[in-house]
Amino acid sequence: MVPVICNGHTLFEYMKSKGKKLTAGSVTFKVTVEYTGEVLSATIEDTTIQSEEFLCKVSNFIMDMDFVVWARDDKDTVFFYPANFGRYK
Repeated sequence: MVPVICNGHTLFEYMKSKGKKLTAGSVTFKVTVEYTGEVLSATIEDTTIQSEEFLCKVSNFIMDMDFVVWARDDKDTVFFYPANFGRYK
């Protein structure tokens, strides 16, 4: 997830530089990953960021990534990943 969050920070600053109204905030992603490492879904569980455009793009970053295969069965894993953008404290 580190590359996704780094790309999200870059996207946040880029969108702000282009005049998009973005305020710093936090978001918690709910990510479902198949045992093969493929991301099945990435949804917003909770957020203080109001830009649907930004949140959609970061969710797409997550959907485009692959995880390491970790088991030889067909159980999916769900995890929650919190992130902060825009120097949010």
